[in-house]
Amino acid sequence: MKIRGKKMALAARTVTAFRQRRFSYEDWLIFCFGAGIIGGTAVVLLFGEGALGRGLLAGEGREDLWGKGMISCLIETLKDGGLEQAMKEAGVVSLLAKRLLQMTAGWVAGLTICSPFFFGCITCWGGMCLSGALAFLTLEKGVWGLPVFLWLLFPQGVIYGITWSVLAGWAGGREHRLHLAAFFLLLLFTAAGALLEGIFHHP
Repeated sequence: MKIRGKKMALAARTVTAFRQRRFSYEDWLIFCFGAGIIGGTAVVLLFGEGALGRGLLAGEGREDLWGKGMISCLIETLKDGGLEQAMKEAGVVSLLAKRLLQMTAGWVAGLTICSPFFFGCITCWGGMCLSGALAFLTLEKGVWGLPVFLWLLFPQGVIYGITWSVLAGWAGGREHRLHLAAFFLLLLFTAAGALLEGIFHHP
């Protein structure tokens, strides 16, 4: 009876602690990311390929990278026309501007009074892009959709993920500081990711 009473008391304390737990900033980001995943998947399933306009990760010419490998593809590209020509063909300049604008938007969102809300919206949008691309690739390639999706995220996905984590930390902080030095470092970091994305996964 004593053991049973202790278990019931422990269960009661657990339930009470769960009820008293506040909805944190991390919970908000997880909720927004999950909502984005559900929304992006639903859009692709309902509207198909047209929903993405060939999609975030579903451009042409990427099957060659899948077969040849990243290093051999880069070497071949450099032999054909040099790094400058490769960047022009890949549209790196426009991609770089787009990614830097997105990164700056995340930084600005972290400076506002409603920074958790705005960064939650950004996280939701990111979840929609990722899940939409994955859903499209799954519909197009079947069981190979997930491996191709993960491959197309490498290596720039690692850089963007780190950038998102830093910006999310700033947005959730109590003090909304500029972080100018770190911001410029993140700009360079994001630029490196855009460069890799444009050369290795050009549309």
